[in-house]
Amino acid sequence: MSIRQTLKELAADARDEIQSVELQIETSNRTLRILRMCQQVLSEEPKSETKCGLVLEYAQKSQWVDCGECTECGETFSGYRPNWTHCPCCGSKIVKVEKEDSPGDRLARNAVREAVAAVIAN
Repeated sequence: MSIRQTLKELAADARDEIQSVELQIETSNRTLRILRMCQQVLSEEPKSETKCGLVLEYAQKSQWVDCGECTECGETFSGYRPNWTHCPCCGSKIVKVEKEDSPGDRLARNAVREAVAAVIAN
């Protein structure tokens, strides 16, 4: 085999080794970035869990469906399921669920809320 042919084969082998090392470095850098992000996330303080209650409204929407109102965020949603553990609007942990007996309960609750807001505003 000639020297030129031998040098070409050695150059090709060196190029393949360089590509292999570059790929290993790229993979190691990616792994290092992932591990640093994991370390950062794991070292953060856990967020405190807010607690809320739900009031299930007595309302008909083409069929009887439980509509809930969160005591924490005040949002109303429809389709409550008893196995829910968190409010679908704000993510607060549900600790108490009350069910209205009549639509008058909602009117009374809203009147109390407005009266308290008026007192606070004055």
